[in-house]
Amino acid sequence: MRSLPPKQVAKTTTVKPVVSKQKPKTICIALLLTDRDIQKLGKDSDALVEGTARRSGCMIHILPKQEGDTEREMLFAGSPVAVAKAKTWIKERLATKGSQLDHR
Repeated sequence: MRSLPPKQVAKTTTVKPVVSKQKPKTICIALLLTDRDIQKLGKDSDALVEGTARRSGCMIHILPKQEGDTEREMLFAGSPVAVAKAKTWIKERLATKGSQLDHR
C-alpha cells in the first residue's frame, strides 16, 4: 500500500508596514491678538506676553506690538497636531465674549 504524502501546512508570513522616514510636516499659522487678549494671557499662571513658549510640542512666538498697531501677532510652528493643540490652548484661555481671534 502506498502512503499518502503528509499534509503541507501553509506558513503565514508577517509583513511589517513600511514607515516613512521623512521628517513630520511643519506648518506655521498666525493669530492676531488685541490688547485685551494679551492682558488675559498675562494674568494666567503660565503667562504668555512676549517671547517664545512651547505648548504640546509647538513653538509659539509672540511678536512685539508694532508702533501704531492695535494688535499683536502670535505665530505657531510645529506639526499640524501640535499647532492645533497649542491654538486650542490659547483659545481656551481667551474664551469669553468679545475676544477677537483673526486667522490668517
